[in-house]
Amino acid sequence: MFFSKSKNKGKKAKNRFENIHGTLLSSMALYPFFSNEQQRIICHFVNEFYNGKTVLVSPDIKIEDRETLLMVIAANAALVGGAQQTDYFSSVKWIHICSDDLQVDGDAYETSTVRLSARPCLKESIEITEGQNLIVHEFAHILDHLYGLSGSTAVLREAYEVYLDNIKSQQGDIVPDCATPLGEIVDHVNTHDEIMFHPPEEYFAVLSELFFTNPAAIYNDYPKLYRELVGIYGLHMVEILDGGE
Repeated sequence: MFFSKSKNKGKKAKNRFENIHGTLLSSMALYPFFSNEQQRIICHFVNEFYNGKTVLVSPDIKIEDRETLLMVIAANAALVGGAQQTDYFSSVKWIHICSDDLQVDGDAYETSTVRLSARPCLKESIEITEGQNLIVHEFAHILDHLYGLSGSTAVLREAYEVYLDNIKSQQGDIVPDCATPLGEIVDHVNTHDEIMFHPPEEYFAVLSELFFTNPAAIYNDYPKLYRELVGIYGLHMVEILDGGE
């Protein structure tokens, strides 16, 4: 079930943004596929998302409409957190929006901090590109930190083991290679341990990107895994993208 729930039930939130619905129709390619009720929930999530958060924007960023960027970040985060008791990801206190000078496009620090490069946030929201949604990726990490989702079920563990076997044998897998560069591994040792370079947490985040950009690939290859993700995210993405909802 896709829903949005606030701890402050008795308080009517002020609108932080104007025309969220219209902005997302033009700036979030996934948004028009959702039902009117799902769109309403996403807009509500966007309006509540930044309460209690500090947003730091790099002075080097040259983006004309920062309001659109902020709405896009919150709306994609809503896809990840809308079906769980995240309280609009209230655990996240700091969001750093960076220019393109990061070694990686983004990262998440446990449950409190997210760093995102501005350009891919906008590009991967305006266009649906298979396996690429930076905002989904980083907030999937936050959700995983909150609830320990990666490897939490037999199906997720089995899918991860199959993925590692495919990596070792250099066979193709529906999930893109989620390898962590050697330089990003703290206190790394000389080893070819695939779990070190392909941790289950990273697999879960990359898998989540695929779920929202090409869910049919997961459904056709591994229906049980697809159903697990529907259970986590509360959205039947195959039906949604096929216009079935």
